[in-house]
Amino acid sequence: EGRSEPHTLLTALAELYVRGTAVDWAALFDGTGAHRVDLPTYPFQHHRYWLDAPPPVSDADGLGLGRADHPLLGATVPVAGSDAVLLTSSLSTRSHPWLADHAVAGSVVVPGTVFVELAVQAGDRAGCGHLAELALERPLVLPVEGAVQLQVSVTADERPDDEDDRPDGRRTLHVYARPQDADPDEPWTLHASGALAADEPPAPDWDLRVWPPAGAEPVEDAELEGLYERLAAGGLGYGPAFRGLRRVWRHGDDLYAEAELPEPVAGDAASYALHPALLDTVLHGLGLHPRTPDGALLPFLWSGVSLSAAGAGTVRARLTVGGPGEVALRVADATGAPVAEIDSLLLRAPSPGQFAASGPDGLLRLDWLPAPEEPSTRTHPVRVAVGAVPAPFAATVYADLGALGEALDAGAAVPDTVLLAVPRTAGEGTPDVPGTVAGVLAHVRAWLADERFAGSCLVVLTSGAVQVPAAGDGSCDVTAAGVWGLVRTAISEHPGRFALLDTDDDPASLDTLPAVSAMAEPQLAVRGGRVWMPRLVRMAGDGVLVPPVGVGDAWRLDIVAQGRLDGVALVAEEPRALGPGQVRVGVRAAGVNFRDVLNVLGMYPGDAGRMGLEGAGVIVEVGPGVDRWAVGDRVMGMLDAAFGPTAVADARQLAPIPQGWSFEQAASVPIVFLTAYYALVDLAGLRAGESVLVHAAAGGVGM
Repeated sequence: EGRSEPHTLLTALAELYVRGTAVDWAALFDGTGAHRVDLPTYPFQHHRYWLDAPPPVSDADGLGLGRADHPLLGATVPVAGSDAVLLTSSLSTRSHPWLADHAVAGSVVVPGTVFVELAVQAGDRAGCGHLAELALERPLVLPVEGAVQLQVSVTADERPDDEDDRPDGRRTLHVYARPQDADPDEPWTLHASGALAADEPPAPDWDLRVWPPAGAEPVEDAELEGLYERLAAGGLGYGPAFRGLRRVWRHGDDLYAEAELPEPVAGDAASYALHPALLDTVLHGLGLHPRTPDGALLPFLWSGVSLSAAGAGTVRARLTVGGPGEVALRVADATGAPVAEIDSLLLRAPSPGQFAASGPDGLLRLDWLPAPEEPSTRTHPVRVAVGAVPAPFAATVYADLGALGEALDAGAAVPDTVLLAVPRTAGEGTPDVPGTVAGVLAHVRAWLADERFAGSCLVVLTSGAVQVPAAGDGSCDVTAAGVWGLVRTAISEHPGRFALLDTDDDPASLDTLPAVSAMAEPQLAVRGGRVWMPRLVRMAGDGVLVPPVGVGDAWRLDIVAQGRLDGVALVAEEPRALGPGQVRVGVRAAGVNFRDVLNVLGMYPGDAGRMGLEGAGVIVEVGPGVDRWAVGDRVMGMLDAAFGPTAVADARQLAPIPQGWSFEQAASVPIVFLTAYYALVDLAGLRAGESVLVHAAAGGVGM
């Protein structure tokens, strides 16, 4: 009403047309003299002409802080009386919009390459030009609204003043974060930790000036174009800032990639050592390697990161794939000149449960990870050994440390590293654990007592002392394990004076022992010729206790990897109908019995049944023939698979919860009570008035 009918009709047709409806424009303009004209002769200009709003700059000087002069950092905090380094920042998708282009399982996650950039910047300010190691402990998820506070700390150099020229001095690095609106007493979450080395790596002896390399086969455009669709199907969503991968070539086990920063972030390249979006983009090429495991992978452990140039906006990269989820990188600029080198990068598949809001640190466990191909080594190789030494060692062998001491008295040079071989238990008799450990203890004490060895390291060689699950280890040698327990204590009390090296019976391991014994690691294991390092990893930080999707309350806690305390998961369970005499209990609390622990560890003799033997809750369903209980009754007793929202029980094995008891109190009573009743009444035949002595030595979990 009140509108021109021709204008209204044409507007409606235009709206239909832009939404996909076919319109016969020739019929519409028939008889009007309208005709087609050429487009303008100039090309469309795909450039942005508006200015980016700069992030707000706070007056760091006015707050008593130092200016960081880096896009990811806000200020430096001087630590009075110390050379420790503390950097602070605030991250959000508003202050750093390009971070929103890195999504995992639907959440905006700070890329692992950002932590590398932060570590490099912290190292520059601490006088440490080499990032020896960086482990990503927990993903940093950015909120939809608001920001997170960030702290990067580098410990002080604790070397004595007269040892400043030691090339192996290291500083420890930690990256913490918490929500911007957190209370002052809210704990910080550790997201990354690592080590910075003061020694400068040697100048690169490589380049990528010949490009592409001779013999390299280009990846088809169709395969490259479909890469991001496959990554998205695995849970990794990359926006424009992370889609700078231009071309990829294959050559044997190597990939050669060419990438550049896209237009929205290209202007920031000069502000970074190596822009995190560009380094992350290079890693996307791994999705085109035939040996890369199926599914999406994210960086987990960086080793040996060194930069020789800064500010690159276009790079060439060589990616050498080692074991599953392992790669080494060499990154050059557009001319082929070296920019960065990464000795080893381990990647892991993401788990959706990891990418919830950040929280306090969880439990940690020991895991064995493969060592980088070119790890750091001691200044001198092993040339002196004590005891029975394996054949591959070309070393001067002494019967014991006493004999070595006599040689030093006679003018021999003090060795930098000495190997002490502990013989493996032989035969089927009872191993002499105390005798062997006592013998090693005597060597440890003698080593510490002789001041001539103050600057040397005693490498204790054992066989089968530790288990490396990833290498398929089974049982371990109890005597060698005892030696490790002793020497671990010595390592903690005297850092740098001792090291542990464990091997198997594989000839390939024996061949590599001379080189491995010179590695600058306090504990190492060699299996099948491959070297493994112990590292702390998060026990339950990978989403292992996330209920399955789409099953409602039909799930329970079950064992998925027997033999380790975190080898449990919440799995779907098929609902079952109640039989005669059964009831269904809505579990409010479940008791943890020692049999559950033994069951998870694989140590229970026989069939331990399903986890969750007792609990307390409210009856939600009554089966045929049950007249003692009604829906809504508060009960405790023996349950079947109590580690879940509901559990089925025999109505005869339940009792009412006493007045005033909580569900937690009630859940801890049934098995303890029944065990005591059976022992005292059925077995011992106790009667009223008799005395009984209860010994507590048999107590355990749930007792």
